[in-house]
Amino acid sequence: MSSPWITEQGKVGTVTVSYTDDNWQLKEPAVDDNVVCLFLGDNEIPASNSPIQIKGEVSRYTISGGDDPNYLMFTPIDYEPASEDSSSHESKETHHSTSSQSSSEDTLPRRTLSELSGTGEYVSVEAVVNNVSWVMKSSTGPDVKGSLTTEDGSEKVVFIVENGVSHPYLEVGKMFEFRRVRDHYYRKDDQIQVQITKQTDFIEKGTAWPSARDGRSSSDTRLSSSQRSYRNWASSSSENLHEIAAEMIGDKEFTVQEEEQDSAVGNAKKMARSQNRDPAIDPRFQASEEDDEN
Repeated sequence: MSSPWITEQGKVGTVTVSYTDDNWQLKEPAVDDNVVCLFLGDNEIPASNSPIQIKGEVSRYTISGGDDPNYLMFTPIDYEPASEDSSSHESKETHHSTSSQSSSEDTLPRRTLSELSGTGEYVSVEAVVNNVSWVMKSSTGPDVKGSLTTEDGSEKVVFIVENGVSHPYLEVGKMFEFRRVRDHYYRKDDQIQVQITKQTDFIEKGTAWPSARDGRSSSDTRLSSSQRSYRNWASSSSENLHEIAAEMIGDKEFTVQEEEQDSAVGNAKKMARSQNRDPAIDPRFQASEEDDEN
């Protein structure tokens, strides 16, 4: 079978998809492999058991190896959800225009990490960044993977940042309110995930380290090797400054002249200063200086 138009970036057409196993599966155009559609842009497609048609533009087509599905990244054009879908999936649908997003916050389900179950719905979650496993901005898969935890460290859930999603610096130990994240079940690893998408808003809540464990500070237990390397580099900055100074000075030698600590004059000066007397006019100092000269 020749490659269909969905494999060509920039092509515009209509696809038929259905929501199966927590993913949008491509039905038309028909291909030999299993293809999962990832919809980009500001349009959130409500889950539907019935096949639906969506017109859009191909952003990227990724061929996976082994038994993994291929991925079609598709940007819908002028998408309008059907009226029957909007009523049957009201609790899962996110409003997308700027004016309606703020009004939808009151109806957005709020979940704790322990309440996430992979339903596929969009929710609001407040959690602490526990660690960042990897960052791969140049790949075709997720940009970032890590884990979130509760403030006391009792619960942990994996999070991923989808490809191309803008996000603040997810600093380990920082607490965020993540609005409109997907409560996702990743079947391959049998894993519940917090999926950060282009619809996600971030509200920083400040630093909230979980309790220290194993006799170490919370920050030490969660620092990645790269973060530790950066911290070690910063702590050795004074050594770096000495190296820079040595390069600038070269082979020049400098000597520091010490006060004549063992001479009678030096001892007299120290004594005068300790007694709050001016050695320049003190007669005892002058006598000591004359004896020293003789």
